[in-house]
Amino acid sequence: MLLVSIAGCGLFTSTTTMVSSASVDKKENGFLVELPGSSRTPQVEALVTQRYWVIVTIVDPLYDLEPLDRFSSPHVDSLEVARFTSAVQVSLRFRREVAKASVVSVPSDPSILISVFQR
Repeated sequence: MLLVSIAGCGLFTSTTTMVSSASVDKKENGFLVELPGSSRTPQVEALVTQRYWVIVTIVDPLYDLEPLDRFSSPHVDSLEVARFTSAVQVSLRFRREVAKASVVSVPSDPSILISVFQR
């Protein structure tokens, strides 16, 4: 499970969203990746590259994913975080080949959910 908190908020203060853990749950047709968020859910995109990799782009440069260095899952070989000027990216390399990834929106839930379908 991924926990998120807002460190500061305001017109002239920076906002930092801290992420401390993530979860990857096995489902019948693939996996469900959960990055719980705050009440302010950023724009999120997900795509599959090179058969095993899922790239999640979070369009919020202050979304702090550095604590994910300690992430561990039996379904994921590695997780990499890249920070850019206008976004952060989480790259997950699954142990099984994946076919498609899509963002799941649940209006009452601020979590970032990614449905990953295996081949």
